[in-house]
Amino acid sequence: MKFIDDFNNPKDPLAVRVERFNRYLNKIRGTHDWMFQRAHGGGAPCSSQKQRGSGAGPRRHFIRLDSNDYLGLGRHPAIKRAFDEAFKLYGMGTDGSPLLSGYSQATLKLEHALAGLHHKEDAVVFASTYAANLAVLQGLLLTSDCVILDQAVHTSVRDGALLAGCQVVIFKHNDPGDLEKILKKTNPKKTLVCVDSVYSMRGCVADLVPLVALVKKSGAMMVVDEAHAVGVFGKKGEGRVCDLGLSASVNVITGSLGKALATHGGYVAADRSLCQFLRYRAHPYMFSSALPPTVSASALKSLEIMRSGALVQKLKTNIRSVREAMKKRGLAVNDDDTATIPVPVGDEVATMQSAARLRKKGILINPSIYPAVPKGRGILRMSISAQHSVDELSRAVMEIAGVGRKK
Repeated sequence: MKFIDDFNNPKDPLAVRVERFNRYLNKIRGTHDWMFQRAHGGGAPCSSQKQRGSGAGPRRHFIRLDSNDYLGLGRHPAIKRAFDEAFKLYGMGTDGSPLLSGYSQATLKLEHALAGLHHKEDAVVFASTYAANLAVLQGLLLTSDCVILDQAVHTSVRDGALLAGCQVVIFKHNDPGDLEKILKKTNPKKTLVCVDSVYSMRGCVADLVPLVALVKKSGAMMVVDEAHAVGVFGKKGEGRVCDLGLSASVNVITGSLGKALATHGGYVAADRSLCQFLRYRAHPYMFSSALPPTVSASALKSLEIMRSGALVQKLKTNIRSVREAMKKRGLAVNDDDTATIPVPVGDEVATMQSAARLRKKGILINPSIYPAVPKGRGILRMSISAQHSVDELSRAVMEIAGVGRKK
């Protein structure tokens, strides 16, 4: 849409871009309920929440489809206890970067557990998955190297490529044939291929088996981002790479502590030599404060609960139930059992208005517009949790069917 281009005019002075954006922001906030940066009051599970609206009205009950807490662990009592015990031992802060004074025994134990989850020798914890993806590309690649990215890969991976300053080549989304053509034109010993395991904005999975086989055959290295797969795929939430038996063939796995594990941070899992290389080469690790030990201890407990498998299976049941209900109502949905399900709407304003209408009906759902998705292809992104009840999900699908695009 034209208003998006207005904020990206390279001829404009910096101050003009800022002023123009804020003028538009103030205008759109006045036309319908604004859906971004809504401050909630906490204290509610991921499946429902009492929250004040934009005015001074009474507090209401909402069905939440806007949370990445896929297993509903965010307020688990055992995780709260782990946090409290770590706080008593370590305090809140980290004192410094992980290379200096900020590395704790709690984080060391977490890294060992994450390495085991992905059948790798070692793991490195970061302040976010965004930082983890930046670290892999910036730490590993030089300007003389090449990175090949799936067309739909997460922005953090694209930004990591920019930070590395290397050659960047894009292959068609989930297209092994296109990737094979590109690989034949590169030096595989200086090439890294990056894909997402789950593309959360599309609600689909990577075609990992042929993609991994191609990269392995070529001799290039491969990174798979499992941020939206851990806790969702595999019998005990180990993610798609392990579930498909591909761990030995994927060089680097990145993941999130802030989604199914419901804490904060991200990580890289790989062989020991590569992890050590990143610890001394990756700027997001070297020049950032370490993850607080309270968070590391909480994430370790989350991992333990996830590995019991019960919540993972409950989540899978909920995902299948929602997808079947959406199909019955004629909504466009694929067969990939991801925990995020996009509901296509259209242009940016219509997407925002649809989310606002659903909010008035008691459904909290995230509107995703450019630059999170291509221009004019806004979606409502449903996030399913193990904590949702059958009644909550049935009602949510019924309401969403009134605004979503049919097949």
